[in-house]
Amino acid sequence: MKKITFILGGIRSGKTHFAYQIIDKKTRHSVTYIATGLPVDKEIKRRIKLHIASRPKHWQTIEEPLDLLKAINKIKTHVAIIDCINFWLSNLLRNKTISENILIKTENLMKTIRKNNIKTVIISNEVGLMLVPENKLARKFQELLGKINQLISRYSDTVYFLIAGNPVKIK
Repeated sequence: MKKITFILGGIRSGKTHFAYQIIDKKTRHSVTYIATGLPVDKEIKRRIKLHIASRPKHWQTIEEPLDLLKAINKIKTHVAIIDCINFWLSNLLRNKTISENILIKTENLMKTIRKNNIKTVIISNEVGLMLVPENKLARKFQELLGKINQLISRYSDTVYFLIAGNPVKIK
C-alpha cells in the first residue's frame, strides 16, 4: 500500500470494504479508523452500526466530525482510514463553515498527512456523475466535494474508483 490511497465511488459502492482489503497484512493490527459521520437520523445510525460491526475490534477508532487535522495528529498506529470525506463536508456545512475555509482545511490536512509516517486511506463519494440538484445547499455540497476530491487526488499516490464493488485504479 502506498502512503496515501484515495478511494472514490458512489453510495454503497463498496468503498469501505475495499479499504479494509487493501491494508497490508503486516500492519492490519495497527489501524486507526477516523469516523466522520454523525448519527443525525435512523438510517445514518443504522449505517454507523454496520460500519462498527464490520471492522476489527482491535482497531482504534477516533470519532471526529469536524477537525480531521486534530484526529490525524492523535494517531499512534501505522495506518489510518478516514471514512468519509462527504460526511465531514456535510458536518462542516451544517456548522456554517465558509467554503474557502473548508478548502484550506483540506489542503492543510493533506500536507500534514503527506509529512507524517502513517499510511492513510481516504474515502469519499463521487458526486460528479449525479444530476445537478435543484436545492442550493445540495449544489454547494456537490461543488465543494468535487473540489475537495480533486485536491485530495492531487496529494494521493494511488486513486481508486469503485463501481458496484469493483475497483478501477485511476492513478
